Amino acid sequence: MAVQYAAGSDVFFQDHFDYFWNQRGEWVEEPNVRRGGESGVQRVMGSDDQLLYFKRQTGHIHSSLLHPFGRPTVLRERDALIGVDEASRVEAALINLEKCRQRLSARQATAHDMKQLRRHSSFSPTDWKKLVYFYETAFGSAIKGLSQ
Repeated sequence: MAVQYAAGSDVFFQDHFDYFWNQRGEWVEEPNVRRGGESGVQRVMGSDDQLLYFKRQTGHIHSSLLHPFGRPTVLRERDALIGVDEASRVEAALINLEKCRQRLSARQATAHDMKQLRRHSSFSPTDWKKLVYFYETAFGSAIKGLSQ
């Protein structure tokens, strides 16, 4: 699994933003309202027949010790994607950062993400079995309810 993003070319940033913001597709995470904003994810077929996932987010604010008065959640997520890109590989993808608020253990957070991936993915049963096999091989344990 890799993270890809649209790199800049000779078109201005606003043109890129407007192009992607105006794309529409099937909701894979229905819009929800929390953190003072609205957020959801759509599955969109790109112009080159590549399957893309667009996160639509407006008004979400994240507060932390570093940003006690709040900071747009999209900036935190951008920083996370840049970190993944700089690492040049992805070992696990976070689907929902809401677990950060719930103070879950790493094991609980992983189980949450994998179960959410199962619910929202378009993986075939064969691909899902491969993912579960590699997860169990890499981490040495199964997640209860993951292979169903």
